[in-house]
Amino acid sequence: YPHPVCEPILKNTYGVIVYQEQVMQIAVELSGFTMGGADKLRKAMGKKKADVMEMLGKQFIDGAFDKNGMDKQKAHDLFENIKKFAGYAFNKSHSAAYALISYQTAFLKKYYEVEFMAALLSTEMKQQEVVVQYIQSAREHGIEVLSPDVNQSVNDFNVVFRERTDDNGNKIQKKVILFGLGAIKGVGAAAIDSIIETRAEHENFGSIYGFCEKVDTRKVNRKVLEALVKSGAFDEFGKTRSQLFAVVDKALEAGQRTQKDLQSGQTSLFGAFAAAEEEKTGVTASSTVDEFYPDEEEWAEKVRLKLEKEALGFYISGHPLHRYMDDLGRLASVNTATIETAAQGRGRFDTISIAGIVSGLRERPLKSGNGRMAFVQLEDLHGSIEILVFSKAFAQGELQLKRGEPVLIRGSAMLDGDDNPVVKIRAKEIFLLSDVRNERTTRMDLEINLDKLTTERLTKLKTLLSANRGPVETRLKITDPGLSETIVQLPDSLRIQPNDELLNRVDRLFEGRVVKLS
Repeated sequence: YPHPVCEPILKNTYGVIVYQEQVMQIAVELSGFTMGGADKLRKAMGKKKADVMEMLGKQFIDGAFDKNGMDKQKAHDLFENIKKFAGYAFNKSHSAAYALISYQTAFLKKYYEVEFMAALLSTEMKQQEVVVQYIQSAREHGIEVLSPDVNQSVNDFNVVFRERTDDNGNKIQKKVILFGLGAIKGVGAAAIDSIIETRAEHENFGSIYGFCEKVDTRKVNRKVLEALVKSGAFDEFGKTRSQLFAVVDKALEAGQRTQKDLQSGQTSLFGAFAAAEEEKTGVTASSTVDEFYPDEEEWAEKVRLKLEKEALGFYISGHPLHRYMDDLGRLASVNTATIETAAQGRGRFDTISIAGIVSGLRERPLKSGNGRMAFVQLEDLHGSIEILVFSKAFAQGELQLKRGEPVLIRGSAMLDGDDNPVVKIRAKEIFLLSDVRNERTTRMDLEINLDKLTTERLTKLKTLLSANRGPVETRLKITDPGLSETIVQLPDSLRIQPNDELLNRVDRLFEGRVVKLS
């Protein structure tokens, strides 16, 4: 104990000052403060009033010496400890409540991890940067966060079961988190209520046509349908987003026509056939109309993700940086989660490189009238950061910043602000991430399972590689899981120039991520 007088005050907390009340008691018993003076000290602590604390410090030290003969240096050290404690001090009832909540949340996070994360995401649904961090944290803990689903999503994030395969190849039911319908831009409360109420009244929706037949199309209009498609809320119907988007008008018109016929007591010929088939087989048709979907390819990943972010404000089914996941370690020196260290001490003078996608850009003309600068918001898998791009760097990198593609920015980290400094980056050079990766790539490996190799696919692969000739060698790594791996060096005539379109088309050809660059 700092002084024998403090023993009965600090005994229950093992000599450590934990509560504001203890500071007040020490001030009264050790330094002769009145209760009113001790309360003044408590208020100064709570409101971080440095000038008042300084004045009361002298009174505390002198009082401890005069009343209890405490050495002034020891009294000074005790008051310095009290000042540190004041940085995060609560009264006893507040501390007890915090402790209980901390225990409860720790218990939930440990034993109901998926539900805990869903609740956490729901509380921060409108805070885009925080949600990005939580989604990344969930995925790092093996928790899937999926696009909304009109058959299972509610207003907030919620937990459902999805069939997955475990490490032993067994089918299991695994908890996943679904994005909330309330987070989809352009989908209002009335539309969400209509979807949930209709879902409760009928069985699950089987197609976009069946969806339009059942929901209130006065509330779920064309704009809402387009937002649902872009967000991935219809993905479980087994059609591509490009196909679903192409039939929005047709599905809406068919649904409105069906609802009008039902209200007037009429039934279409196809509806009668569907009803008869349902009675015969016991299987409910997805809709009562002859459904049409155009035969077209899915949107390119870049387009799909752009539209998904338009609808949700987030990337869910992927991220523009996912294509570069295996390369980020060799291309960028920091990310938004690690950059704060680079802004401390001598690190702030070092050149750093960071990769991301531009999520916001504001231009400002220079006062001299010669050139422009920009304030850029850069987003990666962990969060976002502001980049200051002065005139020289902006003149060099403007086109790259406005391409809508991942960029690599070289510059220096800095702390901006006095009281609560924020980490920012001052850009020196700006490049397309794909260009940097291509410059540093010497080999492309295609890791393909044996069961995916067919003559037709190999022929298409040869055509793709031949159309993108360049200096990078190509190898096939053919695996027969658990049995063998064979590496085949392709001839120089099939050396390639890596680019996003080629890599995406190769991955789509073999129905998964097979490309590895090094």
